[in-house]
Amino acid sequence: MDATTEQPAAIDAPDAAAVQHSIQTVHTAIGEFDKIAAGLAALEKAHPKDIACAVSTPAGMNQAIAGRAAWRTPRIAVEKARKNAKAPVLKLGRDIDAFARTLETKLLEGEANYDDQIKAAEAAAEAARQAKIDAERRRIAGLNLRIDEIKASAIRAVGKPAAEIVSRIQMLTGTDVGASFQELQPAAEQARDATLATLRELHAAAVAQEAEAARIAAERAELERRQAEQAEASRIERERIAEEERSAQARIEAQRIEHERAAAEKAERDRVEALRVAQHRAGIDVIQSFAAAAQNKTAERIRSDIGILQGLSFGDEWDEFAAEAAHARGTAVKALAELHTIAREREAEATRAEAQRIEQARVAAEQAEAQRWLDEQTAELKRQTEALDAVRVELRGTAPAPFDAFADSQVTAGSIQVEVIDLRPARPLPPPTLKVGEMSRRLGFTISREFLEKLGFAPVETKRAWGLWNESDWPLICKALAAHVLAIGIESFGKETP
Repeated sequence: MDATTEQPAAIDAPDAAAVQHSIQTVHTAIGEFDKIAAGLAALEKAHPKDIACAVSTPAGMNQAIAGRAAWRTPRIAVEKARKNAKAPVLKLGRDIDAFARTLETKLLEGEANYDDQIKAAEAAAEAARQAKIDAERRRIAGLNLRIDEIKASAIRAVGKPAAEIVSRIQMLTGTDVGASFQELQPAAEQARDATLATLRELHAAAVAQEAEAARIAAERAELERRQAEQAEASRIERERIAEEERSAQARIEAQRIEHERAAAEKAERDRVEALRVAQHRAGIDVIQSFAAAAQNKTAERIRSDIGILQGLSFGDEWDEFAAEAAHARGTAVKALAELHTIAREREAEATRAEAQRIEQARVAAEQAEAQRWLDEQTAELKRQTEALDAVRVELRGTAPAPFDAFADSQVTAGSIQVEVIDLRPARPLPPPTLKVGEMSRRLGFTISREFLEKLGFAPVETKRAWGLWNESDWPLICKALAAHVLAIGIESFGKETP
C-alpha cells in the first residue's frame, strides 16, 4: 500500500479510567457481600431462623419484629450491593460489545475483497469438477440403462405367449454387447446370457402352459357343452313339469269354477225356493190373519174381506201350497162369516140401542114438555077454579069441591106421516162413489147394505162386492133414515106408554 492510500479513521477505545472506576465499584460491592456473608453465623446465633415467637404476647411480638429487621437489613444491603456491582459491569459489557462490533465492521471491509476472489475461483473449480462428475454419472447411467433394457426383456416376457418369447430370444441373440459398453461390457454380456436363459425357461414354461391351457380349454369346452346339454335337458324337463303343473292347475281351476258355479246355482235355487216358500207362507199368513184383523171391523168390512178371500184363486203358481192356502182360506172365510154374523148382530143391537136412546130422549123431552104444559094449564085452571069457588062461596055460601080435574089426565101420541120428496137432479150424474163405510162414518153409527135396500136405496153399482151409491142420493137417504127412526120411535112409545 503506497503512501497516498487513504488511512482508515481511528476508533476510540473505552476510557481506561472509567473502566478502572467500574472495576473498583465491583470490588467494593463484592467486599460488602463478604462482610454480610461473614456476619451470617452471628446473625443466625442472635436470631435463629427456626425459632417460634410467642407473637400473642407483647414481648414475643417485639422479639419477632426485631428478628425480622435483623434479617431484612442485610438482605436489603445485599440487593443494593448487587445492583451497584452489576451496573458498571453491564455498562462495561455494552461498551466492549459496541467497540468490538465497530472493529469487526472495519476488518470485514478489508477481508471481503480477497474473500470474494477466493470464493469465485473455488466455485468455478467446483463447478468444473461437478460437471465432470455429472458427465461420468450420465455415461455410466446410460450403459446401465442399456444393460437394464437387456434384463427387462425377460421381465416383459412373463406371461406372454411362446411365439412372442421366441421373438424376444431371437432379438436379444442378435444384440451387440461389444466395446460400446466400455468397462461394463462384461456386465452386459452376463446380463444378456442370464436374460437369454430366463427367456428360454419362460419359453418352455409358456409352451407347457399353452398346452395345458389348450387342454383345459378343451376340457372346459367339453364341460360347457355337457353343461349346455344338461341345461337344455333340464330346461325341457322344467318346461314339461311346468306345463303339467299348468294343466293340473287349469283342471283344478276349472273344477273350482265349476264347483263355485254349481254352488252358486244351488244357492240361487235355494234362495229362489226359500223366497217362493216364504212368499207362499206369507200369503197363507195374510189369509190366516184376516180373521184376527176382523175382530173389531164392521160387518161391511168383514163382508168385503170375505169377498176378497173368496175372489182368491190358487192355481199352479201355488204349487204344493195350493191345498194349504185353500184350507186356510176356507178356515178364514168360515171365521169371518161367524164374525160377520156377530158384527151384524152387534151393529143391529147398537143401532137399536141408539135409536131407542134417541127415541127415549125424544119421548122424555116431549113428556117433559107436555108435563110442563099440563102443569101450567092445571095451575091456571086451579087458579080460575079457586077464584070461581070464592065467588061461589060469596054468592051461595057453599064449600068448593076438591080440585082433581086433571088428576088422571093421559097424553096420547098420534101417528106421524112422513112424505119423501125426490130431490135428485134431472141432469146426468157422476159415477157413484159413496160407500156404506163412508155413510156410517158420516152418521156416527154403522148401517149396512141390506138396511139401505130395505129403505128403498139399492146400490147404483157394485165393484168387488162393494156397493156404490150416488152422492146426490145422500140427502134422500138421510130423510128416509130419519123417517124410519121416527116411525119406530113412535111405535115403541105407543107400546110402552099406558
